[in-house]
Amino acid sequence: RDFCLSRGLGDVYKRQVRLVWARTPVGLRLSWIVDPPPDLVALHNHVFRVDASTGSVQRVADKLTHASAQAYPENPVRTPELEEFELTGLLDPGETLTHPWFDVQSCFELNAVGSCNVMRLAAPDEAGDFLGYAPQSGFVLDDAFAEASAYVHAERFWTRMQSFGLATTFCEDVFEDRMVVATNFFLEGPEPYNNGFYTGRCPVNVVLGQGPRDDWAYDGDLVYHELGHAVVHERVPTYVGRAKARPEAWTYDSRAINEAVADALSTGMTGDSIVAESLFSRDIDTEATCPGRLSGQSHNDSLPVSGALWRLQQAWGEEFTPVLLDALTALPQDVGYEEFAEAMASVAGMSLGADAEATARAEFEARGLFDCERAVELEPGAGTRFIFLGSELGLSPYTPPPVQFAIDVPAGTARVELDYLSADELLEMPTAAHAAWRWGEPVLFEYGGPSGSDITTMFDDGASCLLYTSDAADDLLCV
Repeated sequence: RDFCLSRGLGDVYKRQVRLVWARTPVGLRLSWIVDPPPDLVALHNHVFRVDASTGSVQRVADKLTHASAQAYPENPVRTPELEEFELTGLLDPGETLTHPWFDVQSCFELNAVGSCNVMRLAAPDEAGDFLGYAPQSGFVLDDAFAEASAYVHAERFWTRMQSFGLATTFCEDVFEDRMVVATNFFLEGPEPYNNGFYTGRCPVNVVLGQGPRDDWAYDGDLVYHELGHAVVHERVPTYVGRAKARPEAWTYDSRAINEAVADALSTGMTGDSIVAESLFSRDIDTEATCPGRLSGQSHNDSLPVSGALWRLQQAWGEEFTPVLLDALTALPQDVGYEEFAEAMASVAGMSLGADAEATARAEFEARGLFDCERAVELEPGAGTRFIFLGSELGLSPYTPPPVQFAIDVPAGTARVELDYLSADELLEMPTAAHAAWRWGEPVLFEYGGPSGSDITTMFDDGASCLLYTSDAADDLLCV
């Protein structure tokens, strides 16, 4: 016979059942034994007894057995002793490292559409576990431990995110495709790939490199960080990463904010402020301010935001992450520091009350995030300053800088010289930069023309210089 049980909001499952005499504490009872398929949300495979006379339902067993794998609890530096973890979310226990939300494979030759030649290196043993693999040192391309490690940390991360109400990923929601966490990645050659990144594409969503010394899949902090970008993408399907045209700068605050959120979600997993000790050790317990030492590089420029988020995480505990996740839904693609700070403070007020909002506003205000002008004073003897001058396609004739510098010129100074050194190793040609100056206030840029991409500059004395450097000479051309 067929037997129907209803679960949740009308979610009906039709199951085959058996009518038996079941032994119970009160003796034999005529009962239906219901053996449903696995529940992939709750990660159970329960068997139920339904009393044929009273209709009462009792759960009598859970048939699900969990596979296991080894990984560093956090990373090889902070927690160097391997531990064994139950893989409670495996979609097909004993077969592959596949979760309802993601799949772990090894990836070679990533292409422009988010696909690559993949293969599975990790396979279960006779008991269905993935325990027969050990960490590899150096440049190893067939490292099955990398897959097992990445799965352990990805499952731990998504289990935590599910506890805060996340019910899907960007790939599943938009493309009905399971995201792929790709390990053992290297560049054609082969060459070590000492990096990891979120692709923003599906199905290959996260790529973890096989570096010359360290495998990026071994560091749980890094896995959590890259999956943090996937959370941002789920909260903001248009993604957070677009440039913003300001009168004094062309900024990518959105990219820095994205990095800060990913760091905050990673440190929420580990409870310590240092991200990826085995790879690069970025400490977000920092006093960084805006504009401070902004450089236009997203990881560097994330520190005023991630520093504030770390302090709020310490203040609010487990209530921090829901506020952050809700605030993300209010962000535009080109969100700036000011908008992000306002969103976090407002959501904190609505969710946690006036005191939490005041705490957030004070933290963001102390870091200059509510009013961050992009002009930084250079102090004599302060050392070298770095600035990343990106080129945005479509802007003409140049792209304004992400931050500009100010110097105090003493009265009576007859000549000021500007010197710079290009660190661009990719272009085998002179690297050029425009220099413009203005007395007393920042240089201003106007964006116009038919497409809004023509750049004009407001500066003093009609002077603008094009500087370029080559192996032969350094030149300064003023017009």
